Amino acid sequence: MEIQKLLENLGENKESIVKEAVKCKSVEEILVLASRNNMSISEEEAKEIFAKLQPKSGALSDDELDAVSGGSDKGPSCWDMDVIV
Repeated sequence: MEIQKLLENLGENKESIVKEAVKCKSVEEILVLASRNNMSISEEEAKEIFAKLQPKSGALSDDELDAVSGGSDKGPSCWDMDVIV
């Protein structure tokens, strides 16, 4: 199944349906959402959609943690006294 084709068939409700789909916590919830919106998808298609919508889990590397926490070894920090004039 191509998700792009599915999105094209959602019509004007596309944005709200996608927002609801992202909140789904199971394949069954995806199937219920599809049914409520008069969409017919198979369980396999629902599994594929669910897998694409769920963030990948796993530990972040030290570099990734530094990037999201604002730490970096690239260039001076705003707290470096030599930089403040």
